[in-house]
Amino acid sequence: MAEEHAMVLRWSGPASQAAAFLNVATEHGATVTEETKGEELHLEFTMASSDLQELRDRVDALLVAFTTIEDSLS
Repeated sequence: MAEEHAMVLRWSGPASQAAAFLNVATEHGATVTEETKGEELHLEFTMASSDLQELRDRVDALLVAFTTIEDSLS
């Protein structure tokens, strides 16, 4: 049986900020699900790979990109 490794990250915030996170996540190959609750948008980012190191590298790159977005919003 082949191994499968997965990472799930959740983000909640104003819909006006979500577009940047959605674009970056898509560029990095993450699957994104969205749910709206009142004024907030809840996003769930998922990445999976059979190679753990590959997944780590992809997740690290995604988190760096998210940090850049967060820094620009402050």
